[in-house]
Amino acid sequence: MTNYLANLIPHSRFYTQQEILDTLYFRNGQRVDSYKAYLLDRNDIKIGEIPIESGNISFSALGQIKRSGTFKTRYNKDIDYLTNRLHPHFILKMPKEDIEFPLGIFLIATSPPVDTGYGIDSELQVFDKTIILSRNTLEKPLTIAAGTNIVNYCVRLLAEMGFVRISAIANDAVTGRTIILDPATSMLEVINTLLKMINYNGIYFDRNGFAVIEPYTLPIERSIDIEYIADSASSVITPGFVNELNLFDIPNKFNVVSVNNETEAILTATFENRNPLSPVSIDRVGWINSMDYEVSDITDQMVLNDYIKRLAYNYSEKYNKTTFTTPNMPFHDYYNCLYLGYPRFDINARYLETSWTMNFTGDMKHEARRKVDI
Repeated sequence: MTNYLANLIPHSRFYTQQEILDTLYFRNGQRVDSYKAYLLDRNDIKIGEIPIESGNISFSALGQIKRSGTFKTRYNKDIDYLTNRLHPHFILKMPKEDIEFPLGIFLIATSPPVDTGYGIDSELQVFDKTIILSRNTLEKPLTIAAGTNIVNYCVRLLAEMGFVRISAIANDAVTGRTIILDPATSMLEVINTLLKMINYNGIYFDRNGFAVIEPYTLPIERSIDIEYIADSASSVITPGFVNELNLFDIPNKFNVVSVNNETEAILTATFENRNPLSPVSIDRVGWINSMDYEVSDITDQMVLNDYIKRLAYNYSEKYNKTTFTTPNMPFHDYYNCLYLGYPRFDINARYLETSWTMNFTGDMKHEARRKVDI
């Protein structure tokens, strides 16, 4: 069991984490599962529970709004659709205990009731808390003074907007000059602009509704989170595995310039992929495919050097994209590192999951990019 799963699978009074994982992977025969949602107030306090008849959740690691979905449930006149939130859970039904996996906290966008003749149903369109940041825009220019700690400032902005659940990894980096952001800029753009300066991931909200602020980690430094192996007796990969290759459009040389940066000198960085083991390197393809890129307000040369490596890895991953389906697996979240074994395509490699969609009455679709050493 990976460290990621050990930290995620709930502890049970009757079952070990490995027994729960084996049941999810059908290693003990058939499994039984269902879905429900806890009803929360605007402060994420549980105030009730509603059943979920059908629906889906989609997650896009590369999108601005990471998590969205649609839930079908019975119409409930007591729900305040403007302020209440939903916290859906995957329920793994085991003989002695139900094991619950949270799937995110959502705001309700629309809820048109439909009279089916057998009752009134509501189909709820929902979005995670990122929607709050994207809809909240600056009324006037925002001035951020030189010497401001970037992570602390982002946390303060979240707190001022009423967010309580915040998980932020500290960083000593500060702004080197006064930064002014224009009116009508969304708070999502404000925060992500600041985090980009120190090579952090864009902000996202996890399965329990926590705002997550964390450094970007190079793929080569990532540990495996989840494994799917098609040749094992308990394989859960269903037919329809797609393996796409794109060798022609992947740069192998990157030139980056930081303009309006926080030092008087212009910062530049160059990265060449010369790794003979990399399928898209200069040495392998025999020619240079350059890409020039411009960024703003990188704090220093070391951060720019890290950023250009991030850029190179992100583009190199695009050379091999895989799409596959499994039964619904409730432990996927943000940009998981997957190990895929698929003998028919001679695949035994690590992939980074860019998106997934969980259909409550069907399968789970995954899209992932292969981790390429450069």
